[in-house]
Amino acid sequence: MMSFRPLSRLVPACALSVVLVVLVALSAFAAAEKEDFSAKPWDLREHYIFSFDQANARFLYGSDNAEWSIEFEGIGTFIDKARASITFADGAETRLVDFDKGEADREHFDTPMGSGNHFCADLPERNGIKVRHMVSVHNEYPFLIIRMEVTNTGQAPIEIAKMSPAIFGPDCIKNVSGQMQAAIRRIDMRAGYAVFDRGAKSSLALFHDPAKEKTIGLGVLPLNIARSGINLEPYGGSWQGDIASVFEPPVKLEPGKSLSADPVFVTFSVPKPEEVETYFTWTRSNLPRPSTQPDAPRCWCTVEEDSGADALYAAAAKWAEAGVRYALVPAAWESRPGSLEGARPRYPKTMQTVAAALGAMEMAPGITVEPLAATKGGEAFSAAMAGQTWLNLSHPEGRAQAVANMRQVAGWGFKFFVVQKSPIPDEVLRAFNMTRAQADALAHEVVAEAAGNLPVFPSSATALKDGLEDWLEAAGCTSRLWEYQIAAGPVRFDTSGVRSLSPDVCTVMAFFGGPIELLGLPHRELVPQIAAIKHQVAQPVDIMQRSPRTWLVAGDEAGKGEKTQVTFPKSSS
Repeated sequence: MMSFRPLSRLVPACALSVVLVVLVALSAFAAAEKEDFSAKPWDLREHYIFSFDQANARFLYGSDNAEWSIEFEGIGTFIDKARASITFADGAETRLVDFDKGEADREHFDTPMGSGNHFCADLPERNGIKVRHMVSVHNEYPFLIIRMEVTNTGQAPIEIAKMSPAIFGPDCIKNVSGQMQAAIRRIDMRAGYAVFDRGAKSSLALFHDPAKEKTIGLGVLPLNIARSGINLEPYGGSWQGDIASVFEPPVKLEPGKSLSADPVFVTFSVPKPEEVETYFTWTRSNLPRPSTQPDAPRCWCTVEEDSGADALYAAAAKWAEAGVRYALVPAAWESRPGSLEGARPRYPKTMQTVAAALGAMEMAPGITVEPLAATKGGEAFSAAMAGQTWLNLSHPEGRAQAVANMRQVAGWGFKFFVVQKSPIPDEVLRAFNMTRAQADALAHEVVAEAAGNLPVFPSSATALKDGLEDWLEAAGCTSRLWEYQIAAGPVRFDTSGVRSLSPDVCTVMAFFGGPIELLGLPHRELVPQIAAIKHQVAQPVDIMQRSPRTWLVAGDEAGKGEKTQVTFPKSSS
């Protein structure tokens, strides 16, 4: 499938002489600018070439400054010298092309995903930091993984706000035909859960040229520290932007410590976009993550945050007629965050009463929790701001207190848990030297530990009505996750004003890969429709569309049996 050419140290003699001349000139004129490696042709630079013969494609990687390019035989360069950079908390940016010449290194790896080699560019110290940029090549699979690590080699702490392992300038993406299509997937990975979120950055970007039968896939593999995404915008008939790991708030890096960006997934030798998505989803499934649970709720009902227990009971009674057997207490039920007491008069002081009342209605009760908040804590593992105490879940004592709090909640009789996005202030996170993504991941870990085998989910991020286009988009982003046992977060279905659903919408709702959170009281015509929606394993075919209309649907809920093609007409609503 793939062959690679080792580091090109065997350059022509004339090329070596050119390098020597430049070095002599630099030593003679100390004030001269450093050598611009990127201005040289690849054959005059130290680089690796990875050849994917079946696709007539090459990946060129410069070990001198970590630039990389993608070329297709008969077409030319598609990505020309993508670069990388580090941005500090004060806004200053350091580009890897500004470092002195890097050294090449190669390391073999064996992982559960298979074996291969890391091809590294070790850049020398500059302004108190060292950078290692690398491309990981798997022996069995037609994709590459780009990684980047920064080490503080100075004597004082530094603060890093962003790492961009891949930057695409205005002239970087070339030879784009008029038929080139672009598609993105907006999924927010929270603690390994995939949440459909229209406000999230793109986690997967696909560029497909049907005329040339070429597809470029770019994705991010989150490690629960940064908020990463693909930021590409149309520019002059092409695209420009970057793939970046943003640290919110910036990470303070002490001397000798290192920080990594989220890995970047790259494939260019697989012609079909749906196959690229399959490789990307499989790769994600090999990251540490919670798995799907067969007995997890498919639907639950809830009410607005400013509602109370009576409104929740009324909604639960109505949704029970639709076969819904789960009801969620929304956020803001506490009298004070971390108090573990109900906010009277909306809720009783003892929330065990709410769990019992829902249970008496034959509803499995769930509750929305905030593990970071507390009413007290020790100086070593907590911080207070504006009268609110917050726990540092990376500290053993802070985590232990949070687990104890959540075990108390679990002991009230709730059967599933939803972790809300915390309003913890940036100033407190800075005191903990923790990013928001890291705090969120630790919060999910705490709840999962306290809940035992009971289901845990992130909170919903997007509310949908009854439009077919919206449900096709949501299902298109999450349906493949179920196949690879990647737990998907819920999407909210706002039923206010919805009298009934079209058959197409009901079908697509069954394709959605996570739970459906039902808000509002159902109309009597809606009740039997919701009751009939059962999860179906389905795969979108035309994935270059924001709302895929052609699907392959499995024969049964387990994903087995002969698949049937289903196409939704554009006139559906």
